[in-house]
Formats: sequence, C-alpha cells, structure tokens
Amino acid sequence: MRDSITTRIDDAPIRSLVPVSQVHEARKAFRRLPLTFEVQLHTNDPCAGFNLCADITQTGLTIKGASYHANGVFYLRLSDDGYTDPVTLERVFQAHDAVTIVRWTNVVGTPA
Repeated sequence: MRDSITTRIDDAPIRSLVPVSQVHEARKAFRRLPLTFEVQLHTNDPCAGFNLCADITQTGLTIKGASYHANGVFYLRLSDDGYTDPVTLERVFQAHDAVTIVRWTNVVGTPA
C-alpha cells in the first residue's frame, strides 16, 4: 500500500492527517486479510504520544506496539478492527496537536 508522508518546511513538520481514503481502499480491496497501520509520529512530549494512544484505544483499534525515541520519534502499530471509522480516528489525531503524523503505512496481511 502507499505511504502517506508528511513533508517538512524549514525543519517544522506540516500537520498530516489520517489517510482516510487509503484506509477505505485497503479495507475494500483486502476484505479477508488482516490490516495493520504502522504510524510514525513526531512529538517533543512523550506524554502527549501516550495520551494519544489511550484515546486511540477508545476508537476500537488495538495498539500492537508503541515506542518513543529521544529524538521525538514515536512509532505505533495499530491493528484494524475493520469497523473503526477512519474519520473518527482522524478526529482523535487532530485533538492531539502536540503530535504530528510523519508517515502512515497500511500493512496488508500479518506483519512480520
């Protein structure tokens, strides 16, 4: 699947959103296969990243992995339940303005 990549201007990340249409396309094209979202985020506040995780779990997605690195990079691996509305998920990310999506990848099948 395609990546959604945030571009940078003057080393400041531009706020990127959940690639709603890509999530719908992947669900439609691969109905019978598991779908995972691998998301690279940027935040200067690790607590903001973990607060986002708590809100994500309220949408129905399962967090399969989360890690924070000293340079502000936060990685998430989310298991899609097939029912969570991507627009709702996008709103959750928008509510956490201290966290920016840098890269979003839809992984079809069971990740290694």
